[in-house]
Amino acid sequence: MIEFFVPTEPQGKKSPVAARFGNHTRILKSAKTRRYEEMVTLFASQAMAGAAPIDEAVTIAVTAVLSVPASWSQRKRQQALSGLIIPTRKPDGSNIVKSIEDGCKGVVFRDDALVSDGSWSKRYGATPGVQVRIWPTVPACQAVDGVAPQLDLEAA
Repeated sequence: MIEFFVPTEPQGKKSPVAARFGNHTRILKSAKTRRYEEMVTLFASQAMAGAAPIDEAVTIAVTAVLSVPASWSQRKRQQALSGLIIPTRKPDGSNIVKSIEDGCKGVVFRDDALVSDGSWSKRYGATPGVQVRIWPTVPACQAVDGVAPQLDLEAA
């Protein structure tokens, strides 16, 4: 299992912007998204410690820890830190995962298309960041004695 922590406020993937250059149009990635993905790549590289990227189906688990808003009362802050209040503000969890996947592409796994399973959650915490765990996906039905089970589609 590959595990690492990105120690900064979680960021979701921003939509790219189209820009015209003469007769050509280019799609530009947000600078903020690019910097965040570079930070993910840095911590993912450290976790891989020089190992080759995984080239099979992987499962990813992401826990985004958001800072508690400074404007909240001490009581509400304590409730948030103890897990009684769940974040429902931006960034969206799915967009956080997209940024993490793009930052891990080519480092932890060959391509983000290899992500076959996953889960994510958002919580409040004293130290904002994103905890990432990635491991090879285990097929639901394993081969027995080297022979994979066959589905009888005719009987269905």
